[in-house]
Amino acid sequence: MNTLAVLLLCMAGLIPLLLLLYPALAWLRQLPVSKKPAADEPFSAPVSIIISCYNEEAFILQKINSFLDADEWIPGSELLVVSGGSADGTNAILETFREHPQVRVFIFEARIGKINSVNLAVEASKNEILVFSDCRQHMKPGSVKRLVARFSDNRTGTVNSTLCDAPPGKKGSLLRRLLNQVAYHESVGGSSLNLYGALYAQRKSIYRPIPSDILFDDLFVIVSTIAQGSRLVQEKEAVIYDVRFGKYYSAERIERLTRGLLVFLFRHGTEIGRMPFVFRFRFLLYKYAKLLLPVLLLLTAVSALYLAAPFISWMHVAGFAAGLLVLLGIPKTRAAVFLVLRINFFMLRATLRFLFLNERSISWQKLQVKSEH
Repeated sequence: MNTLAVLLLCMAGLIPLLLLLYPALAWLRQLPVSKKPAADEPFSAPVSIIISCYNEEAFILQKINSFLDADEWIPGSELLVVSGGSADGTNAILETFREHPQVRVFIFEARIGKINSVNLAVEASKNEILVFSDCRQHMKPGSVKRLVARFSDNRTGTVNSTLCDAPPGKKGSLLRRLLNQVAYHESVGGSSLNLYGALYAQRKSIYRPIPSDILFDDLFVIVSTIAQGSRLVQEKEAVIYDVRFGKYYSAERIERLTRGLLVFLFRHGTEIGRMPFVFRFRFLLYKYAKLLLPVLLLLTAVSALYLAAPFISWMHVAGFAAGLLVLLGIPKTRAAVFLVLRINFFMLRATLRFLFLNERSISWQKLQVKSEH
């Protein structure tokens, strides 16, 4: 029985251990490359900026103006805005740009969805470098030019921005900063496996139409870029600002993210199979292993307690409980623990609903955030 418990402990604990070590492994992989002198090759090219919007009257004007700003604009560029089914004041705002020489407006009465809007705009675009943007998030001035500059490397196919979950001038959460560092180190050492749909750039020559039966375009773009032998890199100075990590990951969004991962795996798993083996392994570990964490952590805890039971006394239990209470008495620690528990609970619930209740819808409600301007 002890042998079985040891085997279960080793098997169940392997994936959580790999995920825990993942940031360190990403850092180690980039060390040989990061010691080489960086190539200083100024590069600029006109871009086609693509915005898909649906009921974005609170944000769309600020977003368009931020791209058209003289310090942001690259001569020869164009801005394509697609509105599908908007029922608020979005279309009225877009109509004011009908005669603008750099703006092309596409308005559809029916809601056609973000993915179809993006595919349509890419087909209509004229430049080789595409910049994709959502409406809600603000971006650091100069972000477009910093994204474009990374295409001086012909191996680069897609460039990701850096997400900060705090207002400009303030530090984002520790977890978000850690995720950004992992993405940056991975891109230095080869290719990142992170993409923020709110702001990124891609060569049109490697763009592949995004399947309309998935929830998130970022998964497909990551896989498609790497499967074609191109690099996906992270640009530190192209920054988008969003809401705090804890607020962003509401119950509905956690379940939608989980469902989106599973929908892509079940419907387009063959795309993942086209990635080189090392990237495929990392992608499955980084993106999908976390869905197994609730079950694996439970199995690890049960098997560890079973093996340790003969050596545990009531004094040990009391000491552990006291230490736990002290840690939970620290507000930041308590908030972090509850956030992790909440995320794991809703991930598990969404996974079970997907597998056993056939909850596989690709419809979703937007995150409701008031404009600050």
